Amino acid sequence: MRIISETRLKRFLASSPRRASAEKSVKRWIRLTRDAAWKNPADVKLTFGVTADFVESDNGSELTVSDIHNNAYRMVTAIHYVKTRPAKGRVYVLAIMDHAEYDRQKWKRDF
Repeated sequence: MRIISETRLKRFLASSPRRASAEKSVKRWIRLTRDAAWKNPADVKLTFGVTADFVESDNGSELTVSDIHNNAYRMVTAIHYVKTRPAKGRVYVLAIMDHAEYDRQKWKRDF
């Protein structure tokens, strides 16, 4: 899968020393995602198990919320599957946030 945009993840990690501690977890997520060839949400669940949930935004977009760094952070992504060529799929990183930010659910209105 192609990840768009890793820059957002790098900015998140650089934003504070506390967030920088999640670097190993973020790199693991990147590695697993790059190596994946998902055709559907079930494939994502096979890769990430209970740490990935599927939600609908207030605008009707299908989003994936992943627990990062032992559930300290939540990453919101939009996955575009290419069923005939799964390795060509794209994962759009929309946001990564702590639980306080996530619980405000502003992200549900934005995406």
